[in-house]
Amino acid sequence: PAQDAMDDSTGGGRVNLSAHRQETSSKAEDSWSVLNCLLEPAWIDDLLEAECFPAAMPHWRAHILEPLESFLSTPGKGLRSELVSLGWTLADGNGAPPSQLLAGVELLHAGSLIIDDVQDDSETRRGKPCIHRTIGIGPALNLGNWLYFVAVDLIARASMAPEKKSRVSDVVN
Repeated sequence: PAQDAMDDSTGGGRVNLSAHRQETSSKAEDSWSVLNCLLEPAWIDDLLEAECFPAAMPHWRAHILEPLESFLSTPGKGLRSELVSLGWTLADGNGAPPSQLLAGVELLHAGSLIIDDVQDDSETRRGKPCIHRTIGIGPALNLGNWLYFVAVDLIARASMAPEKKSRVSDVVN
């Protein structure tokens, strides 16, 4: 159908959006699996420099990581990942975008949802009580803001050509 095709200004052809949706659906799933990997103890320990602050780790796990795991266990539609994938394709990206880039975008969005829920005094998000309803406003604000920084770190770790990484960094930062 006409609405499922879009001009590809980079090559003069058309992009089949239906095929792209199927392709990006698996990419969005990949980004969620990266998010799940982020909750792996080794990555968290590296990120938080656990060897320097061993006494803080139980607090981090109880007050930050467990609520985050609960929030991420009910993923959204992955629309942002799909848009990044589409942009990557339209910009003549080679292959699929790095999963860290997709996951980083989802983490930025997750952080913004948490902050927005506090600001709007929302009751539920994705069928569950909002995080600030379960852990309190202060910890929820800390988690939402922390996600912004984790996302930037994750995006910085993505494997990309230096010129692409520089452009992405300009946008993210």
